[in-house]
Amino acid sequence: MKNKFLMLLAIGLIGFSCNNKNYIGSFDILLRTDFTQNQLKKIDFVIIIPNEGCSGCITYAEEFYSLNKDKNNMIFVFTNIISMKNLKYKININANTTLLDTKNRYLFAYPKEKQIYPCILKIKNGKIDQIKFQTPTEESLKLIL
Repeated sequence: MKNKFLMLLAIGLIGFSCNNKNYIGSFDILLRTDFTQNQLKKIDFVIIIPNEGCSGCITYAEEFYSLNKDKNNMIFVFTNIISMKNLKYKININANTTLLDTKNRYLFAYPKEKQIYPCILKIKNGKIDQIKFQTPTEESLKLIL
């Protein structure tokens, strides 16, 4: 219980900063909380999809999910879930490659101005190597394929 409190406190403190390295640190803490080091070494990408935000970007990310949800080198995180029922209606969830962030932990790790966009974490040797966002001007999901 104490460790969970300390982790949440660290995420909260890091989340208040706009510094690029700090939100990388926030995402890093979350990944190490949710996945083992061995799991992270097998993952090339973590794609975080907010359920509410830039509708075109999110729709594109959901379509990307539907086509790639069975790939073992990708983990998908759905956050800012407004309605679990609607989400499950829109997409067929693969529990092996998908994390449903019902407490919005990943959303709080985002830089505030980017919370409406899907986020792509490129993982290399079990660590975050790059962070990109799928925006109307930046088609980062196409870089994965």
